[in-house]
Amino acid sequence: MKIVPLTYLSTHYYLLITDKATLLADAGWPGTIGKFLHLLRNIDISLESITHFFVTHYHPDHAGLTQELQDLGIKLIVLDLQLPAIPLLKQWIKPETNWKEIHLSKDTIILTAGDSRSFLNRLGLDGRFVHTPGHSDDSISLVLDTGEAFIGDLPIPGYPTGDNEEIRSSYAILLSLGVSTLFPSHGPTPVPFNP
Repeated sequence: MKIVPLTYLSTHYYLLITDKATLLADAGWPGTIGKFLHLLRNIDISLESITHFFVTHYHPDHAGLTQELQDLGIKLIVLDLQLPAIPLLKQWIKPETNWKEIHLSKDTIILTAGDSRSFLNRLGLDGRFVHTPGHSDDSISLVLDTGEAFIGDLPIPGYPTGDNEEIRSSYAILLSLGVSTLFPSHGPTPVPFNP
């Protein structure tokens, strides 16, 4: 597996490339499909090679291009616990961004966290999706058996979080799964996981 970071507008996205599929972690800012496609061209990745994507949480900088990517034929993976958050995204979107509202289709892949391992195996990835609240109730992380975790906006250890029990619980889950390296959406990347 190869990890290719993509960064624009101070947000990191990641391509996980295997011999079976290419999975995109997170889906860009609203109204930025041109920037996203330009970034892919600059790193010589074809849009057609991206087979699936998931959103770590439904905030504008992570889910803004969700419908555009679906319209381009990339299959959206959603955990069932995230479904209530999708319609709430609209409240955070500025009208001038030309954001396309998200519509789940027959091609949308809805999984439970428990089902995620077998599905990811079919994409050539050994790992699972886990619920990691603390930043938002719908936050999930992709945790690979090799110790990498793609965590969205879950704060990295050492970032001031106040007395947030959910963040500590999410760290404990990641630690129990053998995570050693974090791939956050903002700031330095990757970072060692030392809670």
